[in-house]
Amino acid sequence: MSLLQVRGLCKRYAGAPFLSLSDFDLEVEQGELIALGGESGSGKTTALRLIAGFEKPSAGSISLDGHVLCDERTFVPPEERGVGMMFQDYALFPHLRVGQNVAFGLGQEHDRERSVAEMLDLVNLTGCESRFPHELSGGQQQRVAIARALAPRPALLLLDEPLSNLDATSKAQVRDEIQEITSRARTTAIWVSHDIKHIMAGADRIAIISKGCLQQIGTPEQVYAHPANRYVAKFFGKTNLMMGQVVEDGVETPIGLLNIKDSGTIGTTVEIAIRPDQMFVVDGSHGPINGIVKRVHFQGEYCEVLVAVGACELSVNVSSERRVCVGDKLYLEPKLSAFQVLKPSQENRKD
Repeated sequence: MSLLQVRGLCKRYAGAPFLSLSDFDLEVEQGELIALGGESGSGKTTALRLIAGFEKPSAGSISLDGHVLCDERTFVPPEERGVGMMFQDYALFPHLRVGQNVAFGLGQEHDRERSVAEMLDLVNLTGCESRFPHELSGGQQQRVAIARALAPRPALLLLDEPLSNLDATSKAQVRDEIQEITSRARTTAIWVSHDIKHIMAGADRIAIISKGCLQQIGTPEQVYAHPANRYVAKFFGKTNLMMGQVVEDGVETPIGLLNIKDSGTIGTTVEIAIRPDQMFVVDGSHGPINGIVKRVHFQGEYCEVLVAVGACELSVNVSSERRVCVGDKLYLEPKLSAFQVLKPSQENRKD
């Protein structure tokens, strides 16, 4: 059985015309790091607050390690859930020293001095017990916040936008530290973020939420390469979208007939997606698709090239080693297995 089980979770805030979270299901296995991704207002933080017990759901249930935390008859308060929370702003007490901050949530049943020492060793801050938060860097403050959340040995750790207050240089380092800390502590964690780069690098699985509805869940590779719908496809960055009609041999599109299997009922209109890094430039006139370069943006290791193919425009990633100029004719060969037939996005309910 999964460590965390969320079933049909709904939340409507007072006076809101829509549900902030609608029929949300989630299962988290012991030791997993799950990322909840979505744009601002998507419902991901609402889901986190419901799991933590800071909000009561309008419907649905949450169970942790076989114990019901909330349903139509039960509501366990936050302090009794065995859930740790690291807030976006860290919420460290500025008048307390590091050791006192870490020990703040520990009950009398804990050996406070030993627990603080173990947690500071876990986050590589041994010797910082007597320092104040303002004497630490942003990354060190974050590690203190993680240590405080982990000190009571929670069954589940919740991380609310843990990288949002860091500069770009620090984000990758701290992301890797969080992964290492949670792995060493053998802690199951849910990480809320809208930063797609770090979600992809830091999570075992990703759950994408939009308008209060779960759109897709899977490994980073699965969700990136096989998006379920338009929202998921666009959430992971630039992607090529086009409409097509299902015919006997595949899908007829503005860039030609694509031999896509299991694309739907013949005669229906479908939306197709393919990512820029799945369109390859080939030499000569051997590519099945050709077009004229309309724009070139240098991105370091590659150039983002916009190619006009008839009335359609395709974004293609081309190695910076290959010189491409506006007006050039390019021949393209897509990876056929990379074309994805998208389903409609899940929509929130009004009732």
